[in-house]
Amino acid sequence: MLNDVWEPKGVRIVLNIWEDYRPEFTGERKQTEYDLDLVDTSDIVFGIFRSVCGKYSQEEVLRAYGKASGNLHCFRLPSEDDAAVRDFETVSGITIEPVADKEEVWRKMEATIEEYVTSHFEVAAVLQVSEKENIYLTLGEDLRTDEDALGNMIRGVDMMAEREMGKRCRLLPMQDIGQLQASDYYIAMFDKVLDDQSSKEFVAAYNGLTHHKRPSAIAPFQKKGGGVTRYDAGNVVSGLMYKAGKEFFAIEYESLDTVKLTLIIHLLEKSKVLSPGDAFTIGQDGGLFFGNRQVVDTSKAMGLQSEQVNDFTVNVEMLELMMPAVPLFGVEARLREEIRELLAEDSLTAEEAKELVEKCTELIVFLKKNTRRFNRPDYVLRIMLLRIACNDRYDELIGYTPDSFYKDFVDYADRYSVADAVVEQMRLNMANGLARGGNENEAMRLYGEVRRNLRSMVPISRMMRKKYFLLYYNALAVLATIGKEDELEQWVEELETHVAQWVAEDATLAYYRCYPWAFRLDILPVDELADAHLLAGAEECWQQMIGVEERYTDRISCLEAVHGLTKSLSRYYVDRFSVEGLSMETRLAFAGKAKHYLDVEERLCQRLKAYNRDDARQHYAAMLHNRGFLQIKTGDPLSAFGTYLQSLDIRKQLFESYPTVSREDDVAETMVNIGALLLETPGQFVSNNSEVRTDALYYAAAALEIYARHNDGTLYHATNEYKASLLKGTVLYYKGEDEKQKQEGLAIIQDVKRWDEENPDNYYHSTIVNELRKCGMI
Repeated sequence: MLNDVWEPKGVRIVLNIWEDYRPEFTGERKQTEYDLDLVDTSDIVFGIFRSVCGKYSQEEVLRAYGKASGNLHCFRLPSEDDAAVRDFETVSGITIEPVADKEEVWRKMEATIEEYVTSHFEVAAVLQVSEKENIYLTLGEDLRTDEDALGNMIRGVDMMAEREMGKRCRLLPMQDIGQLQASDYYIAMFDKVLDDQSSKEFVAAYNGLTHHKRPSAIAPFQKKGGGVTRYDAGNVVSGLMYKAGKEFFAIEYESLDTVKLTLIIHLLEKSKVLSPGDAFTIGQDGGLFFGNRQVVDTSKAMGLQSEQVNDFTVNVEMLELMMPAVPLFGVEARLREEIRELLAEDSLTAEEAKELVEKCTELIVFLKKNTRRFNRPDYVLRIMLLRIACNDRYDELIGYTPDSFYKDFVDYADRYSVADAVVEQMRLNMANGLARGGNENEAMRLYGEVRRNLRSMVPISRMMRKKYFLLYYNALAVLATIGKEDELEQWVEELETHVAQWVAEDATLAYYRCYPWAFRLDILPVDELADAHLLAGAEECWQQMIGVEERYTDRISCLEAVHGLTKSLSRYYVDRFSVEGLSMETRLAFAGKAKHYLDVEERLCQRLKAYNRDDARQHYAAMLHNRGFLQIKTGDPLSAFGTYLQSLDIRKQLFESYPTVSREDDVAETMVNIGALLLETPGQFVSNNSEVRTDALYYAAAALEIYARHNDGTLYHATNEYKASLLKGTVLYYKGEDEKQKQEGLAIIQDVKRWDEENPDNYYHSTIVNELRKCGMI
């Protein structure tokens, strides 16, 4: 409400609330993250108590008091039992001011914020502000105690609308029928009681909608098991609630997430961000995606765009949004209910996961046979997305091959000419699978299809541009693998053209310039990157973008782009430092550069944790891995050992939380480097911790076991296995306890030599040759 006063004068107030409404539906976070992300970043902290003063609330207030006591303001509402609050006030020394009621709290907060704003900012007279969407809310009598939670829900929608559409939302005063005709959106929520006032508002809003007047959308909600009976003369409201219509439909809700997401759908459709009937998917990193747009943070949800799932705890009401109101058949109704019951579980066993996938498959088969009866192919696609999400999480446990699911989805979408970025995401996944399997030419054919299809989708939104970058990155990696340098350069130049065009259209997309430079650094060989022009361009771009994410609406995307370029630069200088034939002066300069970028990358990873904890930790582990390598090369093996162990610990934790081949390969990669370090510096490492192993053979054997298990015959995975084999062989050959072990090591090295001669294009070829020279075999 204060923003209505201050925003026209150029000051935006952002309210940080620890839990928007019910934390079990928003995803619980650790208390330390609350402290870091909310207390430490707030300019003013308010603590409001009545009778309860829990340990976490005390921790938050004490932290705010320690950071900036002058900007902490605590209030105590009247209560017959406020002993806990008074005790905290006595022990902490923090003044908790008594107030008469919530209205007095509001007045004091208003005065405090006004004083802070006027003393810290240049307040303009009147400025232009973004257009606001007015939302009117009717509550049944027995839901009015939820008014504060509903206000917080609208606040969350407001933040999303500003980020995605440049719009703002405002909740109009409730119980004021005079405001009804001024509303753009009308929401009605009931449980078991509907008083006369609410009934009149509901009917008036419905009549306004049907006569093409305001409000533009109406979405009635009823709590599960509720029944609107009281004061509903002639069942007028009850009858309207269950009328079908494009913008008038009834939903039973369990949490405010359902209300929030439905309102978001209307906002997106009105703003033409979302086309009616667009498919959508829920993402692993806490994002809900409609088509190609991320629209709201919803943690503990299904995962698709990242090919993974966090906790796979899906709220049943989420599925209701994936299952639109279509005519129900007996088989479908039964399967839907069984799927809902499985999704309602906090977690699924392998057997339950398999059952869920099978029921989704059965439902899809039934729906495909009856698609024309209700003309909703997009409904079938949504259930297919659900099946893919289930499979992506549990493929290791139940043995399904995800690539076949992607193909099934794409074939069905193509059959009904469904053009959507989600379809192209699945086609991209198919191409990635083919590339991993060694079928690079077929992968490139599909990459070309995705490129053509994305070009035809206009306008190109921010999220679709991200898909462009994913497409180009994967395609460039394949082109580099198959040695098509001319085509590789063509794709890079095409990407640079896209970026230049997008930045020219919208200067806030300047951070996209990071991506082409990162691609060049990641894809091109180190010796080609010695070109001073290439490095100068990459570093100039980095200098322009580092630390400027605060200036952008899409702050997280800017941060991710800068982190990507930082990571590429740090990796480049680590690799460049290792090139033979460099002067000592040049080598030291490269080492200094590598350390600088690694330090910056570490800080960026810490900041990224606030947005996507798992991805940030994965990047952090990779950074530590590279730092360990640099420490070895700069003559600090003891530090390298500790750094590698830290990286290994994080990678093991990530694999345990979500087991995939790539994550376990990361574990093996660090094990190989630890083993090589212990081989080169024997006897230097002693640990009193029994969990810290200091023998090279242990790490060599453990990495080999992982790589051998994942070797699917492709050159990449075969190289991984022979890389670990070489380490095991050299450990036995040089450090074997007896002649038998030394001979075993020699046999392994000879086998690696034979394989390398047959596969000279493997990425580890130069290292294998160097090791063979040391053994006297070349």
